[in-house]
Amino acid sequence: MGIDFLLVPLRTRAALDRCRMNLEARQRRLAEGVAAGILFAICPEAEEPENQMSVRVFFDANGPREDPATGSANTCLGAYLVRHRYLGGDSVDIRVEQGRHIGLPSLLRVRAELDGATPRVSVGGRVFTSVRGVLV
Repeated sequence: MGIDFLLVPLRTRAALDRCRMNLEARQRRLAEGVAAGILFAICPEAEEPENQMSVRVFFDANGPREDPATGSANTCLGAYLVRHRYLGGDSVDIRVEQGRHIGLPSLLRVRAELDGATPRVSVGGRVFTSVRGVLV
């Protein structure tokens, strides 16, 4: 078992820019027994021309929150892209922008390929440190 992501493909960055989390709708879905999980909006446009996609990850933690860089969500993205041949092939090697909307721009590299029917995905990248802590 892992984290549930609701992946929402969008056509344009303008649509991605308008995304908001509707907590009332999420609560209704949870009351209906539908796991809403984490909302993961993607689009095949990026701000910088050398990048291929932009994403936003929304979750509820005492109110709506947005994550600046999400390795687990982008791992799901790689699997989704190759399984559905979203970019036209059975392998991807892309740069994904995330966090721009909250002032914490991050760049993740997503590589994926199909090994038979199984997606093999790796994610890495450059992120912005937003919090530091010490484990005692």
